[in-house]
Amino acid sequence: GPGESRPRPPLPPLKPLEVRVVTEVFPEKMEWTIKERCGRKRRFSKRRLKCKGGPYEDWYSEVKTGCRLRLRKGCHYRVACTDRFGHGWAQGYLRIGKFKFCEKYTWDMGEKYVTDFVP
Repeated sequence: GPGESRPRPPLPPLKPLEVRVVTEVFPEKMEWTIKERCGRKRRFSKRRLKCKGGPYEDWYSEVKTGCRLRLRKGCHYRVACTDRFGHGWAQGYLRIGKFKFCEKYTWDMGEKYVTDFVP
């Protein structure tokens, strides 16, 4: 009844974010990885692969990758988008939750485009 104090449930971990790929042209050359490294100060773990994907078949489409990324506080993340021909993703991009990655990876930017972020 009133006046009873119930223990608070623990805070939930950060919600897993769905990773999707939005393709434009030549999705058969789009590949990507997401790596995580955790630790304090200078003592970081090695980067661990969390998700990867590609290449793709459908032009101008949004692809569910099946990756659900659970970001952790205190960890650093590296998103690497690659195109083995070095042309970039031509306006295609990777979406982690509502955040876009690699949409600026366009013509003649080399075989790899890397973005680091901290949640």
